[in-house]
Amino acid sequence: MRQMKTMNVNSMRVDIIWGLIESQKGIYDFSKYDLLVSLAEKYDIKLFALINAYGIPGWAPGRDLIGQEGDNLDPGWMSVCFYFLN
Repeated sequence: MRQMKTMNVNSMRVDIIWGLIESQKGIYDFSKYDLLVSLAEKYDIKLFALINAYGIPGWAPGRDLIGQEGDNLDPGWMSVCFYFLN
């Protein structure tokens, strides 16, 4: 990140993998992202965190909506929407 800062980078997008932070329903663990957050804070780089729906945890409702290969469905976003809208 030091190099990013020397290039005047002031923000970056980060994909947060849902299955890594909530592998069990209701139990959150962001420790895998602690170093990234610490470095961003150290170099004053803002993070734009997005939940990556392709890391869907096994317990997530709507996971059975995942389409077959070649379908036009986006299975990740369908599961995420189903989970957060219920």
